[in-house]
Amino acid sequence: MKKRNLTLLFFIVLFASFGCHKIQPTTATITVRGEDKLPLANIPVILNATPGDNSKKAAYMPLTNINLISGSDGKVTYDFSSIFKGGQAGAAVIDIYASKIIGSDTLEGVSHVNLQPEKNNEAIVTIVKKISQN
Repeated sequence: MKKRNLTLLFFIVLFASFGCHKIQPTTATITVRGEDKLPLANIPVILNATPGDNSKKAAYMPLTNINLISGSDGKVTYDFSSIFKGGQAGAAVIDIYASKIIGSDTLEGVSHVNLQPEKNNEAIVTIVKKISQN
C-alpha cells in the first residue's frame, strides 16, 4: 500500500512538473543605431501596432504611441505580455519610429518587429539624416 502511494505521488509530481506550461514573457528589444552602426543613447522611440487589413483587430491591441528612450547601450525593451494569453499562436507587427534633432539636422529611422508570443523579439532601427525636400 505504501509503495503504491509513493508511486502515485511520483506520477502526480511528474505530471505537475511537465504538464503545466509556464508562460514566458513576450518582449521586444529594439536597438537604435546611427549610420556608422554604433548604438545611440537617449533617442526617443515610438512603438505602434500595425492594424493590417482588419481595423477591429487594432481596437483589441492597445498599442499606440508607446514612448521610450534608448539607454546607454542604444536599446529599449518593452514587455508586451499583457496582450498575449498563454499558448496563444500568431504574431503582431509593431512599427518602430525613432528620431532626434541634432543642431539643424533631423535624424530619423523606421523599422518593425514581428512579435512572437513568449519570446524576446529583437529589431534594429538605424537613424539617418533626413533629406529635406525643397
